[in-house]
Amino acid sequence: MVGDVVGHGIGAALLMATVRALLRSRVDQPGDLGRIMDDVNRLLCQDTVKSGNFVTLFYLEVDCARNSITWVRCGHEPAIIYSPATGRFSELSGPGVVLGIMTDGGYQCNEIPLAADPNCILIYSDGAWEAENEAGEQFGRERLKKCLAACHSLDVREMLTSITESITAFRGKAQQQDDITLAVIKIS
Repeated sequence: MVGDVVGHGIGAALLMATVRALLRSRVDQPGDLGRIMDDVNRLLCQDTVKSGNFVTLFYLEVDCARNSITWVRCGHEPAIIYSPATGRFSELSGPGVVLGIMTDGGYQCNEIPLAADPNCILIYSDGAWEAENEAGEQFGRERLKKCLAACHSLDVREMLTSITESITAFRGKAQQQDDITLAVIKIS
């Protein structure tokens, strides 16, 4: 799971803590990911209706027993899948509005079979690709993909370090404007 709350500071941190608590209390109950997000969103809207705050979220489950990947997108960036065997990229996208805006989000559970070949999945916040260098140029999704391809043979911690260092080097002396969250999943 990777989420991004509008705003910064204590209020944003408390809102994300609320989302995590709601998810943890709901995820073990019956229902697919779409239904789970509908329930979480409905409860979250009770807290955000007056503030206008919202959360983007990407929630993914790898089910080795069913040989599948399921996910739900709540207004968040699509995850990137890289297949080292083919050198190809694909996205885990799908519809979904941000959490906390409207009580009827209509979230959709998406599912694909696990690939026979190993894959790397990158889930990231917009702060990763929106990072700007001193000239005002954004890091961009294409650079994220190149980073993922370049470091796919490393272990997960080293991959995260490599991608983070690439973003930092690109930024140079420019200030970081937004928080950056990265999650990498390697499936072999």
